[in-house]
Amino acid sequence: MATGCTDTEYISVERPPVLRPVGEACTVDVECATGRCVAGVCDDGGCNNDDDCRNDELCVFGACEPADEFACQPDQAPQLSRAPAGTVEFGQVNIGGTAEQIITIENTGDCLLTLSDAGLLGTGSPDFACDLCDPTNFPMRIPPFRSVDLTVSFSPTRAGDATSQLLVTSDDLTAEDEGRITIDLHAAYDGAATIVVEPLEVNFDYVAVGNSRTVDVEITNRGTGNAALTITDLFVESSTQFSIPPESRVNQTNPLVLGHYNPDVPESILTVPVTFAPQGTPANHTANLVIITSDFTQVSVPLNGSSLGPPQISVSATEFQFRCQGSPLDPCPSPEAYPVGIVAYRQFTITNSGQSNLNVNLTLGGEASDFTVSPTFVPPISPGGAMPITVFFNPSAPSDMANRFDPVDPFDAILNITSNDTDPATDVLKTIVLKGFSKGGQNDQVLKLEMTFENADNSWAGNDYRDVDLELVSPTGFSCAKPIRTWGESPPGSGNYVVIAEEDMCDDWNAFGAEGQANWIALGQYEEPERIILFGLGPTGAEGGVFRANVYYLEDCANIPTGLLANILGIGGSILLGILGGAVGIPITVPPDSISDMIANNCFDHESSLATLHISRDGVEDAAPQIRLNHKGDVREIAILTREDGQFCNEGLGVMCE
Repeated sequence: MATGCTDTEYISVERPPVLRPVGEACTVDVECATGRCVAGVCDDGGCNNDDDCRNDELCVFGACEPADEFACQPDQAPQLSRAPAGTVEFGQVNIGGTAEQIITIENTGDCLLTLSDAGLLGTGSPDFACDLCDPTNFPMRIPPFRSVDLTVSFSPTRAGDATSQLLVTSDDLTAEDEGRITIDLHAAYDGAATIVVEPLEVNFDYVAVGNSRTVDVEITNRGTGNAALTITDLFVESSTQFSIPPESRVNQTNPLVLGHYNPDVPESILTVPVTFAPQGTPANHTANLVIITSDFTQVSVPLNGSSLGPPQISVSATEFQFRCQGSPLDPCPSPEAYPVGIVAYRQFTITNSGQSNLNVNLTLGGEASDFTVSPTFVPPISPGGAMPITVFFNPSAPSDMANRFDPVDPFDAILNITSNDTDPATDVLKTIVLKGFSKGGQNDQVLKLEMTFENADNSWAGNDYRDVDLELVSPTGFSCAKPIRTWGESPPGSGNYVVIAEEDMCDDWNAFGAEGQANWIALGQYEEPERIILFGLGPTGAEGGVFRANVYYLEDCANIPTGLLANILGIGGSILLGILGGAVGIPITVPPDSISDMIANNCFDHESSLATLHISRDGVEDAAPQIRLNHKGDVREIAILTREDGQFCNEGLGVMCE
């Protein structure tokens, strides 16, 4: 008998809920058509790894399976197997490069294998790394007939063999040391060959037609480790005036191999005699000695000679007396001695009125510690050309200690100018006598900071460009440091770059005046040492103030030959050395700020540097703290000095106040 509804009744039919497809958000399994809600998303049970499954599941052959199904029964055991067997070899890897090897850990047993940890031996080479060896990745579960790949990488930081071990611990108690297996790792970096050519340029000077002159060019391998340098080509480029002997020529069918340079092993030095024998009409002659290595590095050594006539030197001064001259540029009574700490200068000109390039070399002798010359390196002066030279006097103590405030005796120094002008014989050496008069201030302690730093090669043709700068900061934040030079094209659009402005970084300090007068100056060819002198505080200035000395690691490049850098920049070696040596009046055809980038981009080796700060008061050194700078951009505070009763003090450094 059928049952019906009255007029006041109805039948209610509930529709089944719409289940969500794979990929839609969910909170519980029943919301999904697949009956699986994993990590807040409807899941189809497929997987690429265990992370795609629930915590109690494993990814097995692309599907999530309950982990309990693989648990070991009494008659079952996991079995760890690894590949490759034996030592894992990475081979030769260059600095700046990385090599990787995949080590596969497989479970060949019939139940679940669990890795409890994996890591590199702590006493092995630090240049190895393992991608999955972080403790957060463990325990790691491997079902039967499945594997996991551990990627180990090697990135060398030094030359030589490198070894380590990868240690993997599992619940396979039959594996080596009761579950721990040891995988030996081996890699090597023989080093990088680096070609160094000396001299960077060969200037034969004047040679009469029909005569000849020979100059030796030395080629060495100054690279790292024991890497050999292979020269595939060595020749003089298209010239009949310059030549090398047939036995010195090298080509690709007859390459030459140089081992690492050793001054005690003559075979590690390749000596190439280059001859200039001008013929025909007298003229200036140029060519290049070209050296090409197996890695396609090319170094061109410019060859210059003239048969027109010899150079002729003239120097515009024979003596400089450094006293106040009372001029607008030298505002003090004349002819008084300079106060200690001031920077004074005199200029002279070297002129070449001959017909061949004039080569000069500048050296200081006598009581020269407070004198310096700029530029320190003078590029060849062309016929009819001239080079302005500046001599600076930056006294750090009175010149006459018996008459501190009104000196009678000066500092006596001499500037020697040697050249290739041999006619007459007196032209080979020109001298300028330097006399510097300096006086001390009344109850005014003079602070001198002189910073030196470690760079292994101080030769101009060398390959060490490490550079450290010194800064002194006053109690109120004024800074005294190296001037900032601005370069520009002169004339505009010419492609020749010269210094068009220079900002003195001590000007604001000195204009303020209340914290004394500070001067920065650099000595020597590598701006080493750098010196800052602070004076003019008297007995009460900056009382209780704290002065901080900082050092900045501007460049950590320790291995790129100057000749190679000049080739990369497309300028002559002497021009590059002139720029580095402060010859800022020389136009060059590349923006000078690109030189630093070229050094950084082509450096073969980067090294730390040890900076030493010599702290002197009234000309007497009190302390010499040191600090290690690790890499380019490193900034470190090297000394703190406090003013107490008119003196600079730091008991920790041994700078004591009375």
